[in-house]
Amino acid sequence: QAQSRNIRVILLTPTGDHRAELNDPDDPLNQHAAQIRKLARDYEVGLVDSFQLFKDYIEAGNSLDDLMSQVNHPNRKGHDLVTVALLDWFSVDEKN
Repeated sequence: QAQSRNIRVILLTPTGDHRAELNDPDDPLNQHAAQIRKLARDYEVGLVDSFQLFKDYIEAGNSLDDLMSQVNHPNRKGHDLVTVALLDWFSVDEKN
């Protein structure tokens, strides 16, 4: 319904979680992220891949602890990482 009314739809994958094995494709959180990516492709909607952003941060030699305020919730730095990617979907020139 939103797409038929020219309303932008943007899906977000989950952020990291200390209980998840981010590099294990069989981990439920990784599977959930894959499901959201597929939905974005299938329905041709926007995607902010928060999960991949967190993985990239860790793969660059950083710690997940840097991005988390508690076991499953990002801190300011984690939210900022996602926010920057989300803002890429918006332009100050647009009038929505």
